[in-house]
Order: sequence, then C-alpha cells, then structure tokens
Amino acid sequence: MKHTFILFILCAVGVFSSCESDNEGLANPQPVEEVTHDYNDHQDADRPELHDALLAHIQSQTEDYSNPIRQEVTRPDGTVETVYVVSDDIEMTKEQLKLYQSFSGDDEKQYRTNNRVTKRTIKILGSTGGSDGLNAEQQRGLRYAVANYNALNLTIDLELEFGNKSWWNNLFYDIVVYRDDSESTAGGRAGFPYNNGNPYKWVRIFTGMDNEDSQANEHVIGHEIGHCLGLRHTDFFDRSSCNRGFSNEGQSSSGAQRIPGTPAGYDTDSQMNACWPSDTDGEFSYYDRVALRWLF
Repeated sequence: MKHTFILFILCAVGVFSSCESDNEGLANPQPVEEVTHDYNDHQDADRPELHDALLAHIQSQTEDYSNPIRQEVTRPDGTVETVYVVSDDIEMTKEQLKLYQSFSGDDEKQYRTNNRVTKRTIKILGSTGGSDGLNAEQQRGLRYAVANYNALNLTIDLELEFGNKSWWNNLFYDIVVYRDDSESTAGGRAGFPYNNGNPYKWVRIFTGMDNEDSQANEHVIGHEIGHCLGLRHTDFFDRSSCNRGFSNEGQSSSGAQRIPGTPAGYDTDSQMNACWPSDTDGEFSYYDRVALRWLF
C-alpha cells in the first residue's frame, strides 16, 4: 500500500499504501484511545446464488509476476531470507515466484482454488521488545484486526499472543507480525499461503506506521493478514483506490467477473484495496465479509 495525497476542488483526501511515501510532511492523525466496533452494520443475507460467481471472481484475479523486486529480509529471529516483491506489498519465495510465473491463466486459477489455507486454528504472534517490537498503537491495531476476523464466525480461528522475537517463539506460530525498521514508509508487506495449506508466515509493518493511530494499524495489519490467508487486492484491475496512474496488476485470460449484487466498479470500502484512506475505520466492508464467509 502507498501513501499519497490528492487535491480535489473542495477537499483533500490522503490515500495510503505499503511501499513508499510521497508526502513526508503530512500531518498524522491523533491516536484514538477508544474505538467502537460495530460488526452488524449490514445484515448479511443468505445469498447462495452468489457462490459460483464469487468463486469465479476470486479465481480470475492474479498479480504481475514479470518484474519482481528482489530483497534480502532479516526476520525477527535473525535469519536472512531472499524474497521477491510483486504488487508493492506481496512478497514471495523464489520457489513460489517460479511456480506462479510458470502458470497459464487457467493453471493459476486452479492452483489458487486448491491452494487455500486448510489449517483451522491459526496461531499469530505479535512481536514485542527490541526494534522488531510493535508499539502500543500497532499492538492495539493487531488485536482489533484479529477480532474482526473472529467476529465473522469463520471456519478458521485466529489465536493471538504477544511475545519476544526468539527463534523458539517464531517456530510455534503460523503468522508472526513484526515491525520492520528497514522500511520507513507507511504500510506493510506479507505474502500468499504456502502449498502445504499453511498461511504465509511473516507480516512486516513498516516504521511509517509508528505515528499512525490504532485504526490505521488495524487496517494495514488486517490487510496483510488477508494476504497471508490468500486474499488479493480488490482493485487489482486498476488500483482505483490509489488515485494515481498505476497499471493493471494483471488478470487471467478469462478476465475478472463481477459478483452479482456488488458494485460494477471497485468496492471503495474494501480493506483489501491496494491503497487505504487516511480516515479508515479499520473495518471490513460488507463485501469483504461476504467473500470471507464464502471462502472460510
């Protein structure tokens, strides 16, 4: 997700994403001490007719794997891993990248349909202490993000704990969320599930989030956990949420199919949009919840 600022005739709207900051001088929102969550602002009707169309929509989305950025990343336990970054906030191992690059559109759709998270209990560690430790607002945002997933009563259960960055601790968790001081922008980075049915292990929160409130951190962390579980950018087709000239992230030869009953354009409130608004409340949109309930 990238941090942008765009001026309209009557108002200015800040838009954020995870790789770089275009306006370092933007005022940061004040931390919010208490946040009220309403998970029932939409009544999710039972709409089984959406199932096939929703799966077709999800399967048709893909990323551009042709120009990855190679990075050396130091994990909280001190290990150094080589990753390849695509679509700004998605990282892959070399093996994952080669696999995705080898697919035709139909092959990738089938792989991604079958390559879903199969673990029912997902243990998440929020890193504390040292330069990798999440600050108070980030820890609060992580708690809220996990609560958002669990409030949907999915077939997966996210269990959150906080602890230090030791190799021993990291070994026993499916997802580790930590602060990455090698990136100074506002946002984060994660990856897609492994082919063994486990979620992607690492969620990196960049230091540009240090001065953001808990709701902004809730949004970014929830977005990156979504990638770990297999969710793609909602607006992959044109990155409309970024309000800039980003290119299409790519799609399969069959093209994206609109889900009946959803907007013809992108979902402006989706937590999985490529960029995020400065006034985010950190919550899932109605259609985020519909998609998650069908997937899990």
